[in-house]
Amino acid sequence: MYKVIHNGKHLAEWKKKLPLQAEVLEKSEVIKRRLLQSVCCFDEAYGSERNLENDLGGFIIILYGTSKEISEHYRKIMDYYHLNESEYEYEDRYKEPERSEIVTFRLYLCSSDYGIEIVTIEKQTMNLENRLRGGNLWEKNNECLCLEDIKKIPPFFEGTEQQWIEEVTSYQYSNPKEWQELYVEYLHKAREAGNLHKTALGFYRSDDGYLRKDNEKDIYLKIRGDFLTFEELCQIGERMSAQSDQLLQSYLKYCAMDKQKRNGWKKQVKEEISSWVTDKEIAVDFAETLDESTFTGKELYFDILNRLYIIL
Repeated sequence: MYKVIHNGKHLAEWKKKLPLQAEVLEKSEVIKRRLLQSVCCFDEAYGSERNLENDLGGFIIILYGTSKEISEHYRKIMDYYHLNESEYEYEDRYKEPERSEIVTFRLYLCSSDYGIEIVTIEKQTMNLENRLRGGNLWEKNNECLCLEDIKKIPPFFEGTEQQWIEEVTSYQYSNPKEWQELYVEYLHKAREAGNLHKTALGFYRSDDGYLRKDNEKDIYLKIRGDFLTFEELCQIGERMSAQSDQLLQSYLKYCAMDKQKRNGWKKQVKEEISSWVTDKEIAVDFAETLDESTFTGKELYFDILNRLYIIL
């Protein structure tokens, strides 16, 4: 979402019905004064009644909402005014200790007499490491790890269960000693809460930092086609990447299947991929390591958990 601020009067009107995502502009005195200063500079230099399209000066645009929304609007502004995102005149960043938002002011010059100040309001995502630094780890309704099930998202984390697994295994990989101490404490707290069984993550990071599932040897989905060109293999890889979320959920179900059901799963995957490259025979299987490749340039290895592929 965005709001174009024409002048001081326009800003005052907008603040009467300020969206929740932009309330930091009113709640923080420092940011409030900084925004008003920018608006006054434009008004005093070029007049508060200037026409944004035809007169000199410029305007302020405030971007807020999700990171994706902010990024998309930012790109559109850059494209429309033929600007380079990294080529701004100055940047001011504000982060109040008691708030989660980061507010950034950047001034871009479209010409010698016309400028745009872009104000972004982005909510800082709390990760596990920051939560641990905050202390009081087992505060009720704000625990650093879910006491009922370690795989479940704890109260402070904003994201999916898969993103949480990626987050916690990354911390485990980067801070093994600290994680071990935390995990021992977690087991004690979880048992006190009555959780005796759901205390295992079921995932870990390899020596190279890649996400892996416990006791699972079917790691790389291998697609082989002796008559496939390199471009066709790339197209398969890109198409699988585009469907990585669905493929991931399907793979997690696959990991819980017996041998017969796994064979049926691979058959279905083969039929779908075959429809992408008509009239060409392919083989679909799993590999534990890339060393199993024949290195002829005819095999695609898709690492489902890490959403990566390589052609060997």
